[in-house]
Amino acid sequence: MIDRRISALLPVALSLSLAACGGANAYVDHVCGSAPNADKCTGDLDVPSARLEDFERAGRLAIDVVYSDRFTDEVRQFMVAHSSDADLLGAWAGRSAEQIVAGLRSSLVGVRVESAGGARRWFAFKIYGTIAKEGAVASGGPVEINSYAARGMSAAQLAGTIVHEVAHGIGLTHPHMGGPLSKDWSVALCEPPYLLGAIVEQLATNHSETALPHCPRL
Repeated sequence: MIDRRISALLPVALSLSLAACGGANAYVDHVCGSAPNADKCTGDLDVPSARLEDFERAGRLAIDVVYSDRFTDEVRQFMVAHSSDADLLGAWAGRSAEQIVAGLRSSLVGVRVESAGGARRWFAFKIYGTIAKEGAVASGGPVEINSYAARGMSAAQLAGTIVHEVAHGIGLTHPHMGGPLSKDWSVALCEPPYLLGAIVEQLATNHSETALPHCPRL
C-alpha cells in the first residue's frame, strides 16, 4: 500500500515532471576561471537554460576560489584549529590541507555538471532532501545538481555544491550524515564536503552570504 503522504504528492510530482520536460536545457562545452585561472576549465554544463548564467558563474567561482591561496589557508586554519576535536578526527584524518586542495583542483578541472528535473528528482529533493550527487568525478563526472534544489540557490551556493560533490569524488565523506536516525548536523556540517563547500561560498561572496547551513565552528 502506498503511504498516504506519498499518494497525496503524486499529482504534484506528475505536474512538475511534465513541466520539467517542457523546459529546455542549455549546453556549454566548458567554463574557465578568470585570470590568472583562465587556463583551468570545467567540463561541459548541461543545465536549465533559465539558469545557465548562474551555472556558468558558479563554475568560474568554484575554480577561482579553489585555486586561490586564501582557500588553502582557510582549510589549513580550520584543520589546525580543530585537530583535537574527537568527533571530527575520523573524517579529516590522514590528509593535509595541501593534499585536499590538490585533489579538489585536479578533479574540478574537466568535471561535467548536469542539472535536471522530473518526478524522481522531485521526490528525492522533497522527501529525502537530496540536493546533488557526485557521479563518477574521478572520470569527469557528472556532478548532478537537482534542478528543484537549484531554483533557490545563488551562483555562490551552486559553486559550493559543486565543490562539495567533487570532495566526495576524491574520497572525502561526512560520516555523521548517516541515516534519518543517526544524523548529527552540528558535526556533519564541519566534515570535509560540507566545510569545503561552505568555505567556497563564503570566499566567493566575501563572507556576505550564508544562506545554506554552515559549520557552526567555521
